[in-house]
Amino acid sequence: MNKATAKLFYIKLGFKFIELPSFNKTESELETDLDKWLYILKHMNTFTKTPVSFQRGVYFKFFQEAELIKMSKEERAIYDSNWKCFNDYENSIEYTALKAAIKAELKISRSIAQN
Repeated sequence: MNKATAKLFYIKLGFKFIELPSFNKTESELETDLDKWLYILKHMNTFTKTPVSFQRGVYFKFFQEAELIKMSKEERAIYDSNWKCFNDYENSIEYTALKAAIKAELKISRSIAQN
């Protein structure tokens, strides 16, 4: 509702409220994505590891991010350092492969031009 005019500015705007304490499904009863997210939100403080039914897709990524967030500053610094080293290594291999491919292409072009 627009406070200045007291008129509704979008008729389809609505709110849905969910009471997490009233959500009582077990992990085996989860059927929809909404059920899964509500289960995660309700039980987030009790998880010590990623539950079996959440080890794929967006849920797995969510739990990976949660692991990163709960790290201490020292653990996070070590993780970031290791991640940087890994990426540097991968990028150097990719760059070397690209350079080799360019050299091979140039060699082929020269041999074609000579013939």
